[in-house]
Amino acid sequence: MKRFFVKVLTLILILGTLLWACGWAFEQTTTYRNVDINVGTSIFAQMPPKIELAVVGASHGQHAYDFSPYTQAAFNFSLAAQTPRYDLRMLREYGDRMEEGTVVISTVSPIFLYYTETEEAFQKKQPRYYRVLSPQNIIDCDLGRWCAGRFSPALLENTDDLLHAFLHPPELSKGLDASQDFCVEQDVIDQEIERIKRDHIAQIAENFPNPNPLMYDAFEEMAQLCQEKGWRLVWITPPYTQDYLDCFEDDFFPTFYACIEALSEKYDVPYWDYSHDAQFTGDYSLFRNIDHLNAKGQTIFTKMVYERLEALS
Repeated sequence: MKRFFVKVLTLILILGTLLWACGWAFEQTTTYRNVDINVGTSIFAQMPPKIELAVVGASHGQHAYDFSPYTQAAFNFSLAAQTPRYDLRMLREYGDRMEEGTVVISTVSPIFLYYTETEEAFQKKQPRYYRVLSPQNIIDCDLGRWCAGRFSPALLENTDDLLHAFLHPPELSKGLDASQDFCVEQDVIDQEIERIKRDHIAQIAENFPNPNPLMYDAFEEMAQLCQEKGWRLVWITPPYTQDYLDCFEDDFFPTFYACIEALSEKYDVPYWDYSHDAQFTGDYSLFRNIDHLNAKGQTIFTKMVYERLEALS
């Protein structure tokens, strides 16, 4: 009987080692790496051990800031279409790297106070969080999936896709860098406006003028967490083009400002609004599309914010 258990244990160890090795090999493929690059989680491998300036938000925050010329202790946790619910969880997950006095920039994209996320959109974004968050910070976490992904991500792939990753590896993606230097062209403005109406305006119609409780509560919990940890929270709305601003009804921004300013006063959190800044709204050379800064705009805006943060200190 003892020999039988030894053989079973040995077999389990051999199979476990093979699965782990297969998973490790899969992580080295461009197929696996491209997912990280394209969803934005590849930068997490470059996270500094000590963070003195943290940024959270959706793609507006992802494209708005590059603090690397000013400090090597900054990190941007923003991901495309990331809601405040996951901004909060990013801070919870990596808060051990942030000491008292750390500056936290929460990028307040106007739509996210009212945003209603469809189940399809929510599930589509979920896999990226399994790569960078622990189970307690993943909404409705599938613990089995999380364990499989950490032990051997090959377990999450079907056989055909796994073989294709090894036998026919794609080129390494350029990710955000591929379009960071673009300038929005006038001949695509109409398409851009349609995108905003489809992906932004339509997603707030269900709640506006009342905030979505899930999003509103996340803003409040974020403010409370920063107070508890002694982090210096600043809410910032980045610049947009005039075409983006014109997509909203006349009552949208006054309603939005009333809500965020009430939160600002309640938690004594500064709110800096650059959405209508004339230096940006009409200068399309600073934008990659009508609502995201390009590399040139990012450089100018980051400098403005950093100098203001220094003055605040």
